[in-house]
Amino acid sequence: MNRFWKMKERVLLIILLSGFCIGEGKSQVGERQGVVEKIGATSSELIIDKKRGVFPEVGSEAYVFQEVRKRKRKRTITMARLKIIRTQGEKAWAEVVERIQDSTLVGRAVSFARSRPVLRVVSEPGNVTIRIGGVEYQDRDSITVVLEPGTHQVRISRRGYKPETKQLRLSPGSRKRLSVALTAGPSLRAQGQGTFVLTHPSGVSIDMKRVGAGQYTRGDWRGGGYRDQRPAETVSVSGFAMSQQEITVRQFQAFVEDTGYTTSAEEYGCWTTDSEGELKREKKATWRDPGFPQNDDHPVVCVSWRDARAFARWLDARLPTEAEWEYAARAEGQKITYPWGNAFNGDTLNFADRRAPFSNASVDDGHQWTAPAGSYAPNEIGLFDMGGNVSEWCRDWYQPDYYATAARRNPTGPSEGEKKVYRGGNWSDPPTYSQTTIRRKADPGLPTDDVGFRVVWDISR
Repeated sequence: MNRFWKMKERVLLIILLSGFCIGEGKSQVGERQGVVEKIGATSSELIIDKKRGVFPEVGSEAYVFQEVRKRKRKRTITMARLKIIRTQGEKAWAEVVERIQDSTLVGRAVSFARSRPVLRVVSEPGNVTIRIGGVEYQDRDSITVVLEPGTHQVRISRRGYKPETKQLRLSPGSRKRLSVALTAGPSLRAQGQGTFVLTHPSGVSIDMKRVGAGQYTRGDWRGGGYRDQRPAETVSVSGFAMSQQEITVRQFQAFVEDTGYTTSAEEYGCWTTDSEGELKREKKATWRDPGFPQNDDHPVVCVSWRDARAFARWLDARLPTEAEWEYAARAEGQKITYPWGNAFNGDTLNFADRRAPFSNASVDDGHQWTAPAGSYAPNEIGLFDMGGNVSEWCRDWYQPDYYATAARRNPTGPSEGEKKVYRGGNWSDPPTYSQTTIRRKADPGLPTDDVGFRVVWDISR
């Protein structure tokens, strides 16, 4: 008798955990305060416990409980362990693996009534990342998951293809199939030794240079620099590809035409440089007309950090971290003050030369405002304009003492802040700002006529 009641307790536990109710006649599942309520059951009823209600797969196992009511309200209880041998639609064929008590159960088809919806996602092409809510499934062609009733966001992505995001509403007990055909997106293609081309389906192409992995002493390695460049610490970075030149007006225009994007300057103006070298807000100035002549080959300006990030995401790329930018500007971390060496040379960059009314420089670099991207010699690893022409947005939030607490491998900046970092000199700057270790910052929504950007792509992915 004790054995019988222990078995009954085990059966009741299975009933409490169960997500299914299978009857020989009508079968339903109702959940009330965590207990399965049997509705419309016949004299014989099966209840299967299968890992919180997930539809069983071939080879999975489940316990079966059978209660038979006889005359005078007497009951007999039998249990068996089943192995699923075949599934089709909402039916599963099972065979008895172990008889826990005497039973007349045989291999049979059973229908599964659900209280939770089932979603199947299928992608073409396969080998994609599928994200549902906060759960991510990588390298999948398809998935089948059981979810809670309600609205769910599904995102399917793969490198080289445009990601797709779908919003689905699933009702209790429903089964839904989502088929997605991804279209070609941005891709990075090798061109030669250390060179790549980043292309977008819109027709945009950007020449990229490989920057090899390594470590270097970041910051004020010589001494005498600004406080926010200290302490000089050894950091390491993984390899990446960086655009050889600053993003041009032509490339940015293609992005705007493809997406309909509206820049920060088009909403509330751009801060432009006056004859005294001071910035002032000009409501009509935008990347299309910053207040001085440009052609399609000039670096785009009057773009905020948010605008630069939006462009990078369009290309499935990103902005460089501050550590990556300095490492690249110093030709993979060499101890050099300027991108070309340790002595300033006004013929190697576009800065505030004697053409600028607010400058006392004697050098003529050939351009009063921006120059066409790539007009001056590149640094040792083939990157143009790292010291001048326009300054460049970085990914990081600015924090003056960040170097003291930063990670030593692939630092990405503080987790939050008020201003974003930009690096490198520009056409309105004196020579000092062309140094590779100088750090500056600005509001992420602030567009100016002397700051642009370039992009990077993780070549390890």
